[in-house]
Amino acid sequence: MVNGFFNSAPGTTTTIQLSRTQNLADPKAPTAETKAVVTIESAHKDVYTLKEGTVGSYSLTGVTPVSNETYRLHIKTTKGTEYYSDYVPVITTRQSTASPFIPIMRGCKSM
Repeated sequence: MVNGFFNSAPGTTTTIQLSRTQNLADPKAPTAETKAVVTIESAHKDVYTLKEGTVGSYSLTGVTPVSNETYRLHIKTTKGTEYYSDYVPVITTRQSTASPFIPIMRGCKSM
C-alpha cells in the first residue's frame, strides 16, 4: 500500500509510506515495507531517490518539480519486485496550505 504524494511546493518534504496489504479482519497493523528503493522519475530521465527514515517511511527534501514535466513513482522491494506508477503531470491545487502536489500512484503496475 502506498500513502503519500510528491509535494511540488518549494522547500517542502515529500514523504511516501509503504506497507503490505492485509485482510480487513486482521487486527494487527499493516506490516511496513522496509529497505525498498523508492525513486521519483521524470519523463526526461531525472531520478530522485527517497531515503528511508522511520520504518517504511521514505522522504525527499529540496526537490521542486518542473511544472510542465511528468513524473512517476518507482518502487523496488527487497524481494526484487518492481512497481511503477503512470507518468502524471504536476497538478497545482488551492488547499488551505496552498501547497501544489503531484498524485503518484494512479495506474501502479508491477513489472
